[in-house]
Amino acid sequence: MPITDLLDRIPFSPSRDAAPEAPAPPERPFHVEALDGDRAGHGFPPPPVPAPEPSAETPVAAPAAGAPPMPSWGIVLVGGLSLLCGVLAIALAIALEPQAAEAVAAPPIAETAPEPERSPATFSAEPTSIPVELITRLEAASEEPLDVELSRLLDAMQHGFGRQGAVLEPTLRSYVYRMASRFEWNPDAFRVAVTAPDPDLAAARGALLERLFEDAVAAGRLTVGTGVGPHALTLVAEPSATD
Repeated sequence: MPITDLLDRIPFSPSRDAAPEAPAPPERPFHVEALDGDRAGHGFPPPPVPAPEPSAETPVAAPAAGAPPMPSWGIVLVGGLSLLCGVLAIALAIALEPQAAEAVAAPPIAETAPEPERSPATFSAEPTSIPVELITRLEAASEEPLDVELSRLLDAMQHGFGRQGAVLEPTLRSYVYRMASRFEWNPDAFRVAVTAPDPDLAAARGALLERLFEDAVAAGRLTVGTGVGPHALTLVAEPSATD
């Protein structure tokens, strides 16, 4: 018999001096639990929340189905429409180019509104007072022929009109009344030209003369004409005897 087999068969008893081996304590995991306040104060992150496991009752979303690809005839149609729009845009630009060139070449015409027609009431500026020397000359002409007194009266009236007025100066009303009475018995006829830079102003002054000497105008002994020129009331015709 081999010696190795013999040694296996011999029982060995434990040594008396050796102490029996104590059983090892069970292993326990080491962990530290912290309150929520301690986590917030000491910078501990909150514990991860485990994701719920899918169950058989939870519906699972099906993947979205992709859009069907555009057919070839649709691609051809879109391309044809794009080409047609480009051709129309080019044709429109060519048609508008001559008009744009004419608009640049020709300066814009300023539209001017027509001036409204002014009536004699428009020239209602306050009359200018008559100087004493003109009144003195007019007083001295009361014994002169009618044409002399009429000429001096017209000068005084023109001075009262000023540059923009067509109103009789109140001081001359008595002299106008005396001149109108002289026209009644004087057989001569006279013609007065009323001129002003503005034809409407001349017409307004002429209309005033016709109203002041209405009877003489109606009898043909005084004719009033108006025109453009300097500010003036002029006796242009020599007195002539009527038939």
